[in-house]
Amino acid sequence: MRRDVLLAFARPHLVRGVPRYLELLEFWSGGILKCDITIVYNTDMKISYKGVTITLLCVGVGFLGFGKSALAASASFSPAVDYEVGGAPRSITTGDFNADGIADLVTANFDTNDVSVLFGSGIGTFGTKTDYVAGTSPTSVITGDFNADDKIDLAVSNYVSNDISILLGETGGVFGTKDDYATGLIPHSVATGDFNDDGKIDLVATNGSSVSVSILLGNGDGAFDAKTDYPVGFDPRSVVTGDFNADDNIDIAVANSLDSTVSVLLGIGNGTFGAKTDYATDDTPRAVGTGDFNADGKADLVTANYFGENISILLGSGTGAFGAKTDYTTGSMPTALTIGDFNADGRSDVVVANSHSDTVSIFQGRGDGTFSPKKDHATGPVPFSVTTGDFNGDEQADIAVANYDDTSVSIFLNSTPTKPVVIKLNPKSSTLKIKVGSVTKTIVPFAPSYKGSLLAWRIKYSGTHSHYVILNSGPNSKGSIKLYDENGKLIETYKPFGKYAKWGMNADMIYQPSNGKIYLATVLKKIGYQVRIYEVRKSSMVKISDLAAMSKNSTGTILVKFLKLYGNDYGLVTIKSGLASTVKIWKYSPIKKKWIQDMTDATRAKIRVVHNKAVLR
Repeated sequence: MRRDVLLAFARPHLVRGVPRYLELLEFWSGGILKCDITIVYNTDMKISYKGVTITLLCVGVGFLGFGKSALAASASFSPAVDYEVGGAPRSITTGDFNADGIADLVTANFDTNDVSVLFGSGIGTFGTKTDYVAGTSPTSVITGDFNADDKIDLAVSNYVSNDISILLGETGGVFGTKDDYATGLIPHSVATGDFNDDGKIDLVATNGSSVSVSILLGNGDGAFDAKTDYPVGFDPRSVVTGDFNADDNIDIAVANSLDSTVSVLLGIGNGTFGAKTDYATDDTPRAVGTGDFNADGKADLVTANYFGENISILLGSGTGAFGAKTDYTTGSMPTALTIGDFNADGRSDVVVANSHSDTVSIFQGRGDGTFSPKKDHATGPVPFSVTTGDFNGDEQADIAVANYDDTSVSIFLNSTPTKPVVIKLNPKSSTLKIKVGSVTKTIVPFAPSYKGSLLAWRIKYSGTHSHYVILNSGPNSKGSIKLYDENGKLIETYKPFGKYAKWGMNADMIYQPSNGKIYLATVLKKIGYQVRIYEVRKSSMVKISDLAAMSKNSTGTILVKFLKLYGNDYGLVTIKSGLASTVKIWKYSPIKKKWIQDMTDATRAKIRVVHNKAVLR
């Protein structure tokens, strides 16, 4: 029998002359092959294509809807846009310095002995820099609220003056005069954590020539105690904090450049640390980061290896120990990295700054501890540091890079296509208020005389692109559906039931994962017997099915509800209010390209009727 499904867990035989995975991947990803598919449950499956038969050994039955690939989209970015900062920026990070809800940037500038602050516009651009004096030859900058005043402060490690400069934030994104605190010799980087569990932010700095890290405990008023040093490996360059052994105490991981190791120091919880344990990386690690790369709830480590020209992934055991490294090739001489989810698949990705190839490399995580090969993007000369944030308010991770030889930062805005998100809105009146940038706009979708209730959804697409679908559901409504763009401009009006729509409509809307489409189901109140289903597109709605939910002469209220009845995919349930016996179930057929009735007992057994509504058992 023909079916529009594929065994999700199968091992193909090798067939001479057939690129066996090519056919499967093309089939899975929605490239329609003219295949004859034969399935006998719990046995082998045969696919005939271009005169050749491929046999799949059944090792577990799991059907996957025919449509777009389940593989995550590849992260993509717009070309870099550069902004001027101070001389030789060695470090960059983000924060909302002026409390306007928009991400700003700060760089530590090695040659000009200062930090540069750039305010974000919220649309992906940045203003002119404002500089603040730091120590001599700053190498690293981080943010935190060091004096508990709800304003972001800065901590800067200074390579030549051997100290950390604290610049307390003030109203409006301004910073005060620095206060300095001694570290060891040649502090390369600084990180934050609450090491003694007192609710106050503490600092840790790596000391390249002292072969140590310095711990400075915070007092909560912006001041810090004198340092306490702990030995690590040779030439420690980078430090990251996390809970590596799940004891709720903050631990430290340090990248040791000349040892080609990472040192892990487990926190005791009182501000002190145990002796280091070293784990091998590849050649000359200059940066270290942490994330959960295999989705097991345990912290893992990644290092960027300067002469190894790769990253090393070390998976954590959850006990404070880490496994052997796995390496992935980067560009030339990587100096920095950060973690983010750049394709919105819920998995941790890694971006690396390659100082001698003038690129950043993005590694997309697969969620099992492995990564796809790098994808490079051109930066300014000698990218030395990298950070991530949402710079244009589209809820996607963008990238900012500090270019050491160009007194500039490069901004990469994320342009990865993401699946649309359907959001049910709850307007309290016959109008709908929406946000257009920073302005609130009121949509009056129907005649001012209409005072009934509304049904409304927001469809959020990639970037800042959105649509609004609004129905009038109250009496004397004329039964219209209106489609608006993200600026509140009317795109089109639809009248699915013509002159019979005076009682308003019931409706429901979903995004169908298997084919990436959005469906709106509508039905008249009181006299409805026919359910009309639309496919909602970016600039229009197209009717694809009319469903006979009840007999033509039926009266009473019909309810419509999409429920997850087919794995991650939705089926539609129609029910006449108060009558459980009137339940009907509908599913989308990709072969017929419309919704059809599902009369199987197995599907019916998945739902029950509670208070006149259909719900999943």
